Amino acid sequence: MNRWRRQRESRELRSRSEDLEKDRRLNTGDKQLLKRVLKENEILRAELARSKAAVDNLGSAPALLGAIVKSAEATDPKGGVWARRPEWLTPQLGKASP
Repeated sequence: MNRWRRQRESRELRSRSEDLEKDRRLNTGDKQLLKRVLKENEILRAELARSKAAVDNLGSAPALLGAIVKSAEATDPKGGVWARRPEWLTPQLGKASP
């Protein structure tokens, strides 16, 4: 306790109020850094929103394709969409394959 008292009286100890008296305003470099970080944050938020929308769309795509296939199978009298190959995939007799 005596040591602390001696240091206090000889002004070796710093007061917390001295730290509070310092200027807390941003300097020019800090302001530029803040602007850059805020702009980057805005860009990343927009990119995140686009990514979330893409994930939502990809999640609903298989269900949509399945519904299209079922609808086509229900209206196709030949037994389904995939029951017949396109003509360009069917080999012709007597013709050489490319």
